[in-house]
Amino acid sequence: MGSPQKPALVLLHGMTSSGRAWEELVPSLSQHYAVHTPTALGHHGGVPVLRSTTLTDVVDAAERQLDEAGLDRPHVVGHSLGGYMALAHAATRPGATTGIVVLNTGSGLKDVAGVMKGVELVKTQPYRVDPDMEDLRRVMAAL
Repeated sequence: MGSPQKPALVLLHGMTSSGRAWEELVPSLSQHYAVHTPTALGHHGGVPVLRSTTLTDVVDAAERQLDEAGLDRPHVVGHSLGGYMALAHAATRPGATTGIVVLNTGSGLKDVAGVMKGVELVKTQPYRVDPDMEDLRRVMAAL
């Protein structure tokens, strides 16, 4: 979305969401940016997964999406899981973005050392994609 003359803005959604989470903001942001709202691996509307998946897989898939879009140093905004994806992208590809903004990503990320520790922790944690939301349903039923 947007025109090639505008700077690129990538909006990364949180866990169990999709790129559509940003749709109410896109018209306003598109006045100033070429807005991209990819959907993460294994999330509704995104590339499905057929095996156990890690957060590293999700981050790698997001980086492939950015590469395929051919964006030159986009601004990247990430909410929750999307914030971790943005931090991991910035940590593994210095200079690849103009800047990043993370929203509600984690209270333990108060300084650069905390950010780096959080990125490394998140990248190594098992991440089970649950497209049918079975785990969430079990938790909600137990409440």
